[in-house]
Amino acid sequence: MNPGAEDWQNPVPPDAISLQQGQRLYAQFCVPCHGGSGRGDGPLAAHLSPPPADLVVHVPQHPDHILFQLIQEGIPGTQMPALRERLTAEEIWHLVNYLRSLTHTADSKPL
Repeated sequence: MNPGAEDWQNPVPPDAISLQQGQRLYAQFCVPCHGGSGRGDGPLAAHLSPPPADLVVHVPQHPDHILFQLIQEGIPGTQMPALRERLTAEEIWHLVNYLRSLTHTADSKPL
């Protein structure tokens, strides 16, 4: 993890444009494992060990800077890849905003 990251603030406001960008990125990079509603039930999930996280449960447990780092660096011991080579910092922040939106609806609708 990055030293000093606990001081990071999400510089991207969670407006409609950011959520749209985040949704696009989520569909491209996250749906195969986490599923459209973030419940960890994507088409590849049954083949992964450990299974993908239920983002609706896990996202609220972490501040934005931790979510950013998990996306950027991946999670050792899991199939969660580091996306630092594929996404810019701004794109990761859009994704963080979209992940937050998944947890704000009790009945998240799949993509």
